Amino acid sequence: MLKSTILLPLFIGPLFMTIPAQDQQLCPAGGPCILGVYNEGTNLIVTWNDEEVRDHYNLRWSRSGKSVEQVEVRGGSRGRFTVKDFLQDTLYTFAVQGCRKPLIGRSECTDWNEKSVTSCGARATPCRAVEAPLAEAGTVQFQNLASTFCLDSDGRGANGGVVRVWTCANHPNQLWEIQGSRVRNKASGYCLDTDGRAVNGGAVRMWACADHPNQLWEIRGDRLKNGASGLCLDSDGRRVNGGAVRMWECAAHPNQAWRR
Repeated sequence: MLKSTILLPLFIGPLFMTIPAQDQQLCPAGGPCILGVYNEGTNLIVTWNDEEVRDHYNLRWSRSGKSVEQVEVRGGSRGRFTVKDFLQDTLYTFAVQGCRKPLIGRSECTDWNEKSVTSCGARATPCRAVEAPLAEAGTVQFQNLASTFCLDSDGRGANGGVVRVWTCANHPNQLWEIQGSRVRNKASGYCLDTDGRAVNGGAVRMWACADHPNQLWEIRGDRLKNGASGLCLDSDGRRVNGGAVRMWECAAHPNQAWRR
């Protein structure tokens, strides 16, 4: 399976690392997809989302000079695994598969999804993350299939700026720049952000762009899935200016379909 190499700096605060778009497209159909890797202090953390709920996940990991180790991680529709006291300038490889346990017989598991990262740097001389685009770089509009209205911001350059749907128009409030795995509004220069809570109705707002999972978005077909919550960008479906935009459990529903 194709592997990608990403530079991981060691900063004092957490830094979320994105996975290149070409690798996201190689995620097995109906299986878990590794979103990225980030550091918290001396810990290296890998996270993934899934389109289905699993009874458990199998995770394999290795690093240069160390044999492969496999662990079982609790189930759900997303997960994470921590490597403590990671080594600098070292290649780490992670692979995950989702499993269901039938009443009788062996577990039924998906194909493996594998990614590799290289750790480097130090607090005194950090190196930068290398990002690859979530989709083709450029400016797009997101039109909601349910309402036919477009994703819109109030254009204010302030944290907590409003996100809503509005009649589609060629206006900077509705123009969104794909920057790595972040979605930046052309009018405000701020990024599409969530409160990170894994609950239906979670807030969507604008926030100063940063390397944080709240601002990580994965495109799955017409849906935008958030890296922090594992939920999808959703509208209330009303054909009115100012219609609500919120986070909701991912489903094949027009409220969550965003045409570009």
